[in-house]
Amino acid sequence: MRAAWTIAGIAIIADVATAAALGLGVPMANTALLVGVSGGMLALAWVYTHLRPDRRIAGGAAAAGFLVLLTMLLAVSSYLGIALAFPLWDARFAALDRALGFDWTAHLAYVVERPQLARALALAYHSSLIQPALVIVALTAGGHLHRLQQFLLLFAVTATIVIVVSTLMPAAGAYTWHAPPEALLGALRDPAAGRWHLADFHALRDGSLHTIPVPYVQGLISFPSFHTALALVTLWALKPMRLVVVPALLVNSALIVATLTIGGHYLADVVGGALVAAASVAVVARAYAEERATAASPTHEEERALLERAA
Repeated sequence: MRAAWTIAGIAIIADVATAAALGLGVPMANTALLVGVSGGMLALAWVYTHLRPDRRIAGGAAAAGFLVLLTMLLAVSSYLGIALAFPLWDARFAALDRALGFDWTAHLAYVVERPQLARALALAYHSSLIQPALVIVALTAGGHLHRLQQFLLLFAVTATIVIVVSTLMPAAGAYTWHAPPEALLGALRDPAAGRWHLADFHALRDGSLHTIPVPYVQGLISFPSFHTALALVTLWALKPMRLVVVPALLVNSALIVATLTIGGHYLADVVGGALVAAASVAVVARAYAEERATAASPTHEEERALLERAA
């Protein structure tokens, strides 16, 4: 968790410095409320660590406190990244989709013509809002506290990578580029799907937005898709829990498909999100494996004591 908290600390410094440089404000009352919720959960973790020891309650509360704080920090970071207004990459992502043989407009039409499918994809997509909390509950209840720590670090690492890349390679999204007719969108559960973010996105880039609307932030990131990365990281975290991982696989598979229509992502975004998740899992898993190996290795003094007893 030291690595995860280090990422949170860096995010605080980067957010404060960048917001000051860009002249962007953050509603202090709302920020203080979220910080208070995070602090309350961390205080609860301290109580169940030192006063009334219970590893599961302490681990779950600490995880919840960390996740609330980090989500707020990284949401602010994503807004600041878009406000830097690097050149848009929509044309390149659309070209990459064509190179992959993917017709985004045809895929949208296929979904729109099947209202039940559109409804199911919308539900799967919006489940991403509560899935991190459900992962905490599931892993805590199952006693997988070490896995929970790995999930939190993966969440921090993947989100940080996604925000940095999207800052340098911003895109307005597939709906803006392909401009499908409004009549095609009528059957979607939310006709504004994939376009919720556009008002804030353009206002940040043209300088007309002066306050980041915490906690009412929108998902501004196109490439790489954080929804895709989060879906894959969630599945990895729940892998030891056989009763949970199967429904999670179904929901998150639908979520990844839904990023194209409900989220307004290019296929390139989905591929990018999957690569970020795969790289993050590989790095974190290797780091934890090395940590376990180091913990299991005897120290120099222990080796000497063993040799003396053997002699």
